[in-house]
Amino acid sequence: MLVNRSSVFLEVIEDLSKSPFISNGDVHEICKEILKKGAHFLKIPRVNAWLLNEEESSLENLLSYRKEDDCYYQEFSLHAEVFPRYFDHVQNQQIIISSNAQTDMHTIELLDSYLIPNRIHSMMEIPIISGGKFRGIICFETNTTNHEWSNDAQHFAVALTQLLTLTLEIEKKMSY
Repeated sequence: MLVNRSSVFLEVIEDLSKSPFISNGDVHEICKEILKKGAHFLKIPRVNAWLLNEEESSLENLLSYRKEDDCYYQEFSLHAEVFPRYFDHVQNQQIIISSNAQTDMHTIELLDSYLIPNRIHSMMEIPIISGGKFRGIICFETNTTNHEWSNDAQHFAVALTQLLTLTLEIEKKMSY
């Protein structure tokens, strides 16, 4: 039986949208679910979530997931002063779709400190936008070959990012 990939993605999004972690504003737990499902259903090895710090000077790693060993971990922070072109681009709320991140003008600054050490060849970065402002990104990464990101994959990644954004907004409202 041939399974329509779009239908599978919609089922995953529907399932995640019913998670009590969203309505409870539990960012860490919904982030774990989003990253893992993103990696598994996009068939990619790594997914990371990053949030902009209060000073808007760095992206702090909220959580990272590596599929090969089913492991959650923390990455280092990405500082605007070290990666100014990359930072300017993501702060302008632009999606980065890069089949070759090691030569892409938007991600080349990450080459020596992030891309090569993690063997990353392709990236899809979706901005987290809340209240019309950039708050962070979810980064979907491949590390085996250059990868062409299908429209279905891009829509799925945007929907996953929107679920994290919703949870962040609920968490913020619950803290008042």
